[in-house]
Amino acid sequence: MRIIIVSFAMIMMSFNSMADSQLKNLVDYKVNKQYPGAKLYADRGCVACHGDDANTPSQPQYPKLAGQNKDYIIAQINDIKNGLRNNGRSIVMRGTIIVDQNEIDKIAEWLSSLPIDIIEEQLNSDGAKLFQDKSCSICHGIDAKSPSLSVYPKLAGQNKIYSLAQMKDIKSGKRNSGNSATMQGLLYDVTTRDMAIIANWLESLTKDLM
Repeated sequence: MRIIIVSFAMIMMSFNSMADSQLKNLVDYKVNKQYPGAKLYADRGCVACHGDDANTPSQPQYPKLAGQNKDYIIAQINDIKNGLRNNGRSIVMRGTIIVDQNEIDKIAEWLSSLPIDIIEEQLNSDGAKLFQDKSCSICHGIDAKSPSLSVYPKLAGQNKIYSLAQMKDIKSGKRNSGNSATMQGLLYDVTTRDMAIIANWLESLTKDLM
């Protein structure tokens, strides 16, 4: 009987330890006070569209920013700010960007510090195969979170509605800033159905940390 009680106690201690660890990770994920960009992100109103954890946008048309490459974030903010990126909801963001280059750098640094946890099983799905067959993995990585260059975005876990809209806009030329021209050529033989399958797969790759 004593052995059973001790074993049960050890199991409960293990569960409590795991719960404490997960809670700590969630707090670190959402706040990360060591980064000045965390406060700037909140103070500058980014939370209104992208969520206080940068992982839960208020609308699926807005992107998740948590874990994104710093160089890519800086490039996109500057392109939107300077009117070089005009597709989708970017015009809404242009009216709210009041940050200077130093603040952009700090916000981007914080966002890039946030984790992206991949669901390994999804890397063998039909969407994963299509992602490779259409050469998406060349730039964005087989796991969709290991881009070949820091100016390319991580796509794993991104909202499917946002991903699909961006693929359509790049293919049609509505989005033509940055490296979009390179991707436009690769999307030539990618159908809307293909895009939808890839977008669904990308969203399935991660679990929300909420």
